[in-house]
Amino acid sequence: MKRKLILLLLSLCVLGQAADQETDTDRLSRAVSYFQGGKYHEAMILFEQLSAKYKLNPRFNGFLGLCYYHEWQYEEAAAILDKTMEKLEVFAPAERAVYYFTCGDSHFKQEEYAAAISYFEKALTVCYENEKPEIYYKLAYSHLRMNDVVQANALFAEAEDYYSLYHTTPQLAARIGKMQDIVDDTERELAIMNLPKEEPILRDTLHFEAPKTINLDDIFGSGIEIDEEE
Repeated sequence: MKRKLILLLLSLCVLGQAADQETDTDRLSRAVSYFQGGKYHEAMILFEQLSAKYKLNPRFNGFLGLCYYHEWQYEEAAAILDKTMEKLEVFAPAERAVYYFTCGDSHFKQEEYAAAISYFEKALTVCYENEKPEIYYKLAYSHLRMNDVVQANALFAEAEDYYSLYHTTPQLAARIGKMQDIVDDTERELAIMNLPKEEPILRDTLHFEAPKTINLDDIFGSGIEIDEEE
């Protein structure tokens, strides 16, 4: 029994030394593995530790930005992706689409709609067709929040068309209906904006009507006489 206890303690010591001897290369490999497995919090911690010691290459900074996004840290995600985006543009279109959308949506979540629009427009040029409904929807909403009603209306219609093509599941029916409501609202706003402007009418203040001929004596000569003080 005593011998087994000694062997167990020796095994624990060896395992502890092995853990202490993990290299930064091992940590980077583990961070990538976590990231690929969707364990974004664990990956984020390791990428942050490595970033504090080394200048990470653009792809790993991109991964860190995606980790921030999935951890709802939108300000951090936008900051690192904005800084790295130019160097990420050498990668394949599908990968760039992820970075563009993530950075755009990070700005969108912070109500920074001008920046969001720029990235959403880039994402549309490289994304897959079935990714366009979400992008068009948020692009349209961004224009709406910036009071560009005409463009918002057109983009909402595009979003609805793409949702109908690629997202016909019952779970999205409510969202498509909501989108139609927004389109209807913007169309009403457009109709109001396009109404011809009415010219102001000089009204007869005595008879409460708009006379065909303006008779100033009739309007202002009420027959009330005012005695001037001597």
